[in-house]
Amino acid sequence: MPSDVQEVTVALHDVKQNVWEGELSISYAGETRPAAQRVLSADEEAAEAYFALPTPPSPCSVIQLDARLGPQQETYYSALFPVSSAPVRRTTYTEAEFPVYEADNGRIRISAAPSYYPGLRSLAIQGQEWLASGFPEYGIKSWWNPWIGGLTDQFDDMSPTSVRKEKHSASFVRVADDKGNVWSGIRIRQSIQQHDIYKGTTVDSYYLLLPGAPVLAYMTDIRQNTGAYLEKKVLSELFLRFDELGSSSESREAGGWLRTFAPEGKMLRYAIGKDELSVRETKDYGFGFDGRAGVMQIVTDETVNRPSFNTNKDICCLSFSRNVRLPHGNEFRSAPVFFVFPDALLPAEGLEALRRISFPLILESNDIERAQTE
Repeated sequence: MPSDVQEVTVALHDVKQNVWEGELSISYAGETRPAAQRVLSADEEAAEAYFALPTPPSPCSVIQLDARLGPQQETYYSALFPVSSAPVRRTTYTEAEFPVYEADNGRIRISAAPSYYPGLRSLAIQGQEWLASGFPEYGIKSWWNPWIGGLTDQFDDMSPTSVRKEKHSASFVRVADDKGNVWSGIRIRQSIQQHDIYKGTTVDSYYLLLPGAPVLAYMTDIRQNTGAYLEKKVLSELFLRFDELGSSSESREAGGWLRTFAPEGKMLRYAIGKDELSVRETKDYGFGFDGRAGVMQIVTDETVNRPSFNTNKDICCLSFSRNVRLPHGNEFRSAPVFFVFPDALLPAEGLEALRRISFPLILESNDIERAQTE
């Protein structure tokens, strides 16, 4: 939603068209008093209600609606991310002799150096870095050699050494989602010509922002012209910077954690950056640090972008694996992964609308700047 709107209209519908009788109240989560209330009688034969709320109080607000209708009492949540009128800023510069592409929406700043490695090398939220990156070196860390870090993706049987041998490029793009929002950011292209199995394949990774919103969208396109049917697994890895997120000693010593849920719904919390740990639960990941504000929540379709997490004293690695089944000459676009950066964890159910957003693969009209950037 635009950040300059004076009020927000909220609608509640009963898809079964049951007649309501009871009370509805609505507010922003955390407020002590409802912003609006409505008492419904059966005589009204109402199956929907509308409310007007004032401008959201923060860049990441949650609407809370309490419904007491007959014997049922339900609470509904929905997150709002106001979008500013200022465009996403785009910059290119050179660092350590590598060309760097940077996009900044006023809240999130991302950057990539494709000639170093085809992935995101920095993700900073209001100046606070969340990625651990080896840039500009190719070092060794834990069981990674070379260790690249950042946020990257490749076929799971293609090593980083093999990836480095291929041709890489980057460009600034704008991509429309299925709701009409236009996202801006960086597209990184891997043009694979050396690898025996994947020769003829192009991998495009998108890192996209909305102006002023604390959300990063990430997805991948794969176009394959190998001459054979492709049935493989693609792996995305994000290395979390867990030991130096702040400059003070208190920030550096703050305990990191991962919040997730067991299949039956029980909330689980794991310490990160300490002992050897592998997390195989997949639901509603959230990361943060004790004693300080700012968290990262993962919003995606976990049935197709299956997450896992590995950590020890050296690394914190969040992975997503997805299957690709693609005939020769065809193209695949992954379901997006959204990284949300609120001050504190948002209710998972309040992020369902974001989880449902998709980016239709309509090249001529959807990738607005594709023709201009190649």
